[in-house]
Amino acid sequence: MQGTHALLVRTKAHITARIIDAAPELMVIGRASPSIDHIDLRAIKRRQISIVYCPHLAVNSIAQFALGMILCLQRRIGYLDRQVRDGKFDVLRTPAGRELGRQTLGLFGVDPVAASLARICVNAFGMPVLYHDPFEGCHAASESTGASARIDMPGESVDLDRLLKESDILSVHLTGPRDGKPHLDAKSFSRMKPTAVLINASRGTAIHTVDLAQALRRRTIAGAALDVFEVEPLRPIIRSVNRPIASSPRTWLGRPLTPTVNASTSSRTSPGSSAANLRVSVFEVPDGTSKGPD
Repeated sequence: MQGTHALLVRTKAHITARIIDAAPELMVIGRASPSIDHIDLRAIKRRQISIVYCPHLAVNSIAQFALGMILCLQRRIGYLDRQVRDGKFDVLRTPAGRELGRQTLGLFGVDPVAASLARICVNAFGMPVLYHDPFEGCHAASESTGASARIDMPGESVDLDRLLKESDILSVHLTGPRDGKPHLDAKSFSRMKPTAVLINASRGTAIHTVDLAQALRRRTIAGAALDVFEVEPLRPIIRSVNRPIASSPRTWLGRPLTPTVNASTSSRTSPGSSAANLRVSVFEVPDGTSKGPD
């Protein structure tokens, strides 16, 4: 890494403090992704290295995927599909789920994907929207001005307690810095409606996996759909933090689990989606940022 001034990161390569320290002349890290989860932000701040990334990449794709997960849960599509394949057709002639227009969408986190999902749900279904930003003031900086980027969010900004209590659908959208622990745990789930569902196509470490599995088994909340996990890939490994998910198939019957594909569409392979044509932003590492990936 000697003589390296810029580093381009793709896929899920982890840029740890060891890698950063091996490049004493490193000045900038570029990532063609809306996520910087795999970069050690503490080491970046210590070395005063810039991060250039693409918070607007695949915004529509991820928002559409989150909407698909919402529909799958709320209209019980996965569960009904399984029952029909098992020959249980006539017994299922009962109301299949809940209409979205009668439910409140809650957004935990503010980013371009959250804003896109909110607009879709408001315009297409007339859903009321609440949102809470745990990282207010720690967002991307504009490439040209260096000022904090403003995201036009439909809906009402509320505190976390109200978000948890009033949301029928809680969708996670965290792109700010980690603080070293999950944001949603048993205490959070206990404050949600028993009919509420949780969607996470953002960051696996935002949710305490064991607490979520327990909340589903105890029917503290009604359902969950995950495209990201605390540890990937998802495997039923003993002692793994993912074991409550991978080893409890009955708990997850009809509740979508997908392999981190929310941004993957054929459109991203088109010439117009190349890294050279992306809109980029500079991420400002705030004070007090916890250590990144080991």
